[in-house]
Amino acid sequence: MDALPPGQAVPSPCVGICRLTDEGTSCLGCGRTLEEIANWARSSESYRREVWRRITAARTSDDG
Repeated sequence: MDALPPGQAVPSPCVGICRLTDEGTSCLGCGRTLEEIANWARSSESYRREVWRRITAARTSDDG
């Protein structure tokens, strides 16, 4: 996600598959927590980039 040109808005990681994990703590589609989803619209670009880093790292560790 750091490859975005400066000034370009960080896109939402939503993939349109909005289902919660069995624990009800995060979305199976995008990997965000409920708090991250709720805060997305009013969050800073740096917060959004951090969310992207976390969900990308989580996907990488799940694959490994």
